[in-house]
Amino acid sequence: MKNGIKTIGMWLIIAVIFILLLSSILNNPQNKIDYSDLLSKIQTGDVQSVEIQTDGKTAYVQLKDDKKQKQAIIPDLNSFMNSVKDQMTSGELVVTEKPQSFLVTLLSFITPVALVVILLLFLFLFLNPNQGGNKSMSFGKSKARMLNVTDKYKVTFKDVARRG
Repeated sequence: MKNGIKTIGMWLIIAVIFILLLSSILNNPQNKIDYSDLLSKIQTGDVQSVEIQTDGKTAYVQLKDDKKQKQAIIPDLNSFMNSVKDQMTSGELVVTEKPQSFLVTLLSFITPVALVVILLLFLFLFLNPNQGGNKSMSFGKSKARMLNVTDKYKVTFKDVARRG
């Protein structure tokens, strides 16, 4: 049992380290652009396209002179769309909405169901009163047995003293 807990603990530590490394790679400041810089680059015509996430708060910007997309945080989608309306109508800028991935949609439906299933498994398997050790609701189920009166006197002094 102790080896199993140590193994699970080791895998959890490895998973946490992996997630931290992955998040530090993805949150690279070279891949980000400030909102004010984004608006100024749109006004000067340095932005080729803007792809807005479905939440309306994150945009991926493709600059004309850069091959990598940069991430920008948009505080208000309506004011952003009003400020880039002229560039969109003239054809200088293409603004699209990035569709939500199928995996994210699927996870949003599966997660509550999985939590309920795990809760039910926990309740039925781990809190089952019929399993050993849990005696909270076991009154009336005594393991004591009745002895005959004749069985009471079967032990003799010879049995106790071990004399032969």
